[in-house]
Amino acid sequence: DPSAKRLQGLREACARLGLAGEGAARDSFCPLLVTRAAEDWAKSGEGPEGVSEPALPALFGSILVDAPCSGLGTLARRPEIRLRRSPEELRALADTQRRILDAVWLKLRPGGRLVYLTCTVNPAENEGQIAAFAASRPDAVKREEFRTPFSSPLREFFYGALLEKLE
Repeated sequence: DPSAKRLQGLREACARLGLAGEGAARDSFCPLLVTRAAEDWAKSGEGPEGVSEPALPALFGSILVDAPCSGLGTLARRPEIRLRRSPEELRALADTQRRILDAVWLKLRPGGRLVYLTCTVNPAENEGQIAAFAASRPDAVKREEFRTPFSSPLREFFYGALLEKLE
């Protein structure tokens, strides 16, 4: 999440629920993705502001990526988004999503599964993003894909894909 405020709320919720142990959200990728590009962390072995990477399992069996996105699937509730999103911003978001996918894929064990979610209808952030990622990774297989049907009465649209890392 690009919002430090929302991530602080996530950290507080994890602590309140007793999820502060190894691998909990507050100790894993939250500071990594907000403060520093994930690939920089992976290369340098240092965390945000020079802090060493938190103690985490070497590899995870499951990873959920709730990707920062344009939010174009929530226009019924937030119509002003249409006016705020530029083509340049959409391209930048797609690039950020790709960097996140590349970084977390390194932390997924062979045989592990990655779920990728967005709240947009933009194919470049959804189907196109996953197709390009899977095509660039011989060890990535798309197992399932979901889109909220356009007939959804709530007029809220989401996308999800399940990827598996081959052994």
